[in-house]
Amino acid sequence: MYWENGAQIIPPHDAGIARKIDQATSKPLTLISLEQASEQGLLEWLEEGYYQSYRSAINSNPLLKSNNHTDIFIAYTAMHGVGAEMAETLLADAGFKRVASVAEQREPDGTFPTVNFPNPEEAGAMDMVMALGKTHDADIACANDPDADRFAAAVKREDGEYQMLTGDQVGALFANYLLENQPNALVGNTIVSSRLLSAIAKAHGAQYYKTLTGFKWLTNVAMEQQSEAHPFLFAYEEALGYTIGNQVWDKDGLSALVAFAQLTGELKAQGKTIWEKLEDLYRHHGFYCNAQRSIALDPNSPPIGDKLRKQPPTQIAGQNVTVTEDLKSSTRFLANGSTETINLPTSDVLIYTLEDQSRVIVRPSGTEPKLKCYYEVISDFPDTMSFEEANKAAEEKMTAFIAEHQQSL
Repeated sequence: MYWENGAQIIPPHDAGIARKIDQATSKPLTLISLEQASEQGLLEWLEEGYYQSYRSAINSNPLLKSNNHTDIFIAYTAMHGVGAEMAETLLADAGFKRVASVAEQREPDGTFPTVNFPNPEEAGAMDMVMALGKTHDADIACANDPDADRFAAAVKREDGEYQMLTGDQVGALFANYLLENQPNALVGNTIVSSRLLSAIAKAHGAQYYKTLTGFKWLTNVAMEQQSEAHPFLFAYEEALGYTIGNQVWDKDGLSALVAFAQLTGELKAQGKTIWEKLEDLYRHHGFYCNAQRSIALDPNSPPIGDKLRKQPPTQIAGQNVTVTEDLKSSTRFLANGSTETINLPTSDVLIYTLEDQSRVIVRPSGTEPKLKCYYEVISDFPDTMSFEEANKAAEEKMTAFIAEHQQSL
């Protein structure tokens, strides 16, 4: 549900609407037909004009101008959703003519017959578009989820195979790309997304903000914090959601598709690849590696959040905890015993930062004996190490980090 500012509702509007719904259910309801609702101005049909309005808005976005570097091949899938026609239209508008869509997944089909689960993050969901990419030797293989608000990309490696980028990797690439042309802007991501965005923003002299998870927070906070000196530029969450500029105050997979095509085209014109650009960012800022896990707990055990607050860990995986952030009490506990107030809405979340700058975020479930953990480790990336070697080392460090943390719970 959206407010008049174009963003999803946040407090106090969500509670106010919920109260009205509760009040309405206690009274008899008079049903009317769709035709009557339309005649009374209570219903508005989304016809062709709305789609053309969106198309015009995206095409007029000054951030989505590719400087005619469009000599790339794009494999695309709508994943049985609604994105294909508009995706192909917007890519053509931007000058990208070499586009092939996965025919079996192009039309909307709510049974999603070719995928186990229509989520680009799920294993196997991108197989068909990556196979199509290999057939055409495409530079990138891209997907929107069925409602086209999320975007995923797989990029061809030197060996000709395609590898998925994570949401954090795409977010870092977008941020650096956009900030190169508008360095004093405002960018943000969520508490569980990578801190690499903060480092990139600092390097460009940009303003950075972070919010609770969910685009309702990212966009509403952006509206509050943007200014003439620091206009809003970009925000993302690690779950493949991105918004570029202020045309759409929500995650938008279609504008992200166009932006990623433009980034790929511009890099290719410079003789570089997406992988090489990502390597540049890691060499400059450190090799950031992120992972998340859901952990089942003993159903008879006391609530894990209460346990962690009563007995806060002083070490995790052999590293001292230097900062503990408890979003439930809005308190940041520092190693020297002092405290600070956290300027975020309250939430049952605990964040631990360790002396080597690794991070663990714990989100207990309020209804089940389980918790979700988000991990981030930062490794050095010396010139003597290749990208593949650095990636392997980071993954090994992450695997050991997760195992040691879970054993301590």
